[in-house]
Amino acid sequence: MNSPRIDFYTRKGCHLCKEALEVLRDFQREFDFEIQLIDISGSTDLTQLYGNDIPVATLDGRKILKHRADRKLLRRVLAEASIQNLG
Repeated sequence: MNSPRIDFYTRKGCHLCKEALEVLRDFQREFDFEIQLIDISGSTDLTQLYGNDIPVATLDGRKILKHRADRKLLRRVLAEASIQNLG
């Protein structure tokens, strides 16, 4: 069974990205998931799509984080994803 993967859209020098990534990494200790770091500055399409909206994190195509990491919301989303992976 594969671990869920969170796609984390970021760019160099983004202080909000650093803070949100720390929160996600804290949750990795509790929930089994991978984080795929995606630097939007390497893609014109991603830069147009996300621009100043980073950080953005998606899980199974669903946006779970934008700008700041809401710990309560993330805990609920990750718990639901863990339950679904068990079933």
